[in-house]
Amino acid sequence: ACQTAIVGTNVGGISETIKDSGGYLFNFGDIPSLEKIISNLKNNRELCLKSGKEGYEKAINTYSVEKVMEQYFKIFNKVKNRKK
Repeated sequence: ACQTAIVGTNVGGISETIKDSGGYLFNFGDIPSLEKIISNLKNNRELCLKSGKEGYEKAINTYSVEKVMEQYFKIFNKVKNRKK
């Protein structure tokens, strides 16, 4: 969570992580789309900063130790309650 813009391929878990976090996706092998995304970020500092901030906020709100532990406890409690 370095507050930098994220660019990744629209494949598997990568897209799930980047989706709705201010990041940018392109289809695997679509070099013109990748070039366009990088060029837009390079030429628009505000866009780059905004994207990085959104990604950081999603990471903190979704993947912090506290949030992950909360999710684990919910799963453990569901499993525990099924066995009763």
